[in-house]
Amino acid sequence: MFNFLKLAAQIALTHYHLTDKESYRKFLLDLLSSVPPLAQKFGVQLDDSLLRHLAFLLNSDALFGYIYTLIRNQLRTEEILFESANEETIRKLCESTAQADTEHPQALGVQTLGVQAINPVVIVSLVSQILSIINAMKK
Repeated sequence: MFNFLKLAAQIALTHYHLTDKESYRKFLLDLLSSVPPLAQKFGVQLDDSLLRHLAFLLNSDALFGYIYTLIRNQLRTEEILFESANEETIRKLCESTAQADTEHPQALGVQTLGVQAINPVVIVSLVSQILSIINAMKK
């Protein structure tokens, strides 16, 4: 089942030319930027906090690279890997990104986050959920 879902996703996304980390980042940024207008169109209330965390994650080279590697490793094997997002690593990556870019660029029409507003636990939780979904598909 996992191989079938993986193949179906690859076929569905072929016109996006997802070949490397940067192409995935661009695709995800485009996808994320379409969420607020669609939510507004259909009258859905969104939690901007989650969108801001996702935008921060996608705009951070180091943080996105770490998470991209975790997810890529999960998808490359049929076995269930028991690795998880390391909270300490993500916290350090968040801090270093926030310090390097004290004026975080406004992304996706979502107000910028201050350094204190980035909660690494939210990012760890997001990544852990993605890894859990991948592992559920493998079962």
